[in-house]
Parts: sequence; structure tokens; C-alpha cells
Amino acid sequence: VEVKGLFKLGHLQYGKSSIDTISAKFNVNDTVVVVENLKLGAFKGGLNASARVKFKSDSLMTVWFRTHFDKMDLKQLLLEFDNFDQTDVTSENLSGLMTADLDGYLNVINMGDSIPMGDLKVLGDLKLEDGVIKDMEILKELDRYVNMRELENIQFQTLTTSLFIRKGSLYLPQTDIKTTAMNLSLFAMQGMDNDNFEYHIKIFPGEIMMGNSKKVMKKQKQMKDNLADEDNMRSINLLAYDIDGESKYWFDNEGRKTNMRKKIRTQEMQLRLGFNPRLIRYDTNVEFH
Repeated sequence: VEVKGLFKLGHLQYGKSSIDTISAKFNVNDTVVVVENLKLGAFKGGLNASARVKFKSDSLMTVWFRTHFDKMDLKQLLLEFDNFDQTDVTSENLSGLMTADLDGYLNVINMGDSIPMGDLKVLGDLKLEDGVIKDMEILKELDRYVNMRELENIQFQTLTTSLFIRKGSLYLPQTDIKTTAMNLSLFAMQGMDNDNFEYHIKIFPGEIMMGNSKKVMKKQKQMKDNLADEDNMRSINLLAYDIDGESKYWFDNEGRKTNMRKKIRTQEMQLRLGFNPRLIRYDTNVEFH
């Protein structure tokens, strides 16, 4: 049995959220549900998503998805969805207009409302514009140790990042943040089903903060087993990690940076070996004018 067609809805109130202009094509049979070009307007922006769900048994299904976010208000999204029941990144910490392209895959076992995050795979890119990073716990801890108050409230023009999720961890191979006071780049790992994390942050100070940054850079140069001379002279390099209860907030060092970059490359290579989103079709064979 196959059922296919076009779904349209002018307005939907979902919890605290007001969603407009909803439309999608769909195709349903005994074992597969395909949703193509689910379009909606929400959070001052738009979303276009497709999904393919295959039922393997009564208790197991696989879900593939492709999602494009177009200038959505991230602060409003987090606020209206109660920060998705997590505290690492909240509407009080992060804001901006979000544009993103994400592909993902998940095995879902019938476990009630819980989702096994360890089996979630995601690959994509994200951009935030005209936003703020405020009172993030990791950056506040770094400020305590290296005395850089600028880290507690970062108002940026753009934040761009590549990202992927594998085995319960979010990886950021390259993130760039542009502000009037400084430019930042970082690479990182953040646990999603545990509290482990590791962030390597490089700061290029602007003239506004040059006075304080000179003091910090002087202190950085005194560290043993630290960085190449070029990095010591041009940037401030910081490290924050908490792995299995062992934590550190201090200046970065070459050994730790090298090991983390190798780990990110290895994890991404292993993800891509068994995960090729471009091979997945979301065609419903539904045409409309």
C-alpha cells in the first residue's frame, strides 16, 4: 500500500512556538516514510527539511535527514524549546541569526521518549550572524586563570563552523569568530552524553584590547612546552578541557594541540567511511503546480 501527496497548513501553534506557511510532500508505504521539502517559517527565519524513515522491525527504525536553516533566530529557538532540556548552551549564552546545512542518520530503538545519542551521526556547516556569546562556563573559567574579561561577553559579526557528531560527541574541526575587538579561531570536542570536552582557542587581539593582551601574551611566552614562536608573538592560545574528571584551564601547548587535531581527523575519517548522505534519496515522486 502506498499513500502519497502534498500537505499544507497555514499556521501551527506548537507549545510556545508560532509556525507559519507549512508545506511538505510525502510518500508512505508499509516499510518506508519519505518527507520531501518540509518548508516552514518560524523563529524569524525559514527551514527546509527532508527525511527518510525505514521501519526494520516493530522496535527498530533508521532515520536519515537533511535540513537547511535560513537565518533563524537562535536565541528565540532555544528559549521557546526550553533549551532542549540541556544547560551547556542556552538562550542566555548564545544568540544570532543561524544559517546551517546538516545531514544526519540515526537508529531509533523503541525506548519510549529517549533517543540513543551514541548512534547519532551528523555532518554539516553552520553560520551565525550578529550574535553574542555570553557567560559560557568554559570561557568564564578561562578568564579566571588568564584574566581576559573579554571572553565573558563576545559580540560577533559572524561565527562560522564546520561540525560533525559521532559516538555521542560533537566535534568542531574549525570555527572562526569575527568581532570588532578580536578574531578567534578554535577546534574542539564536546561530549553530548557525558561532560567531557576539550577546546583549543586562538585569539588575535585587535587594537581595542591590545593593552591587556600584551600582558597575557607576555605570560604566555614564559610557559614551558608551549607554542611555536610565531604563535607566541601574534596570538593568545588557550586550552580548556575536562576529560573523565581531569580538567585544566590554561595556555595551550603544541603536544596537546597536535593530539587533538589527530583525534578530530581520525573521527571524521571514520564517520565518512560509513556515512555518505549524498547517496540518500528523498524523492517522493509527488508533483504539484
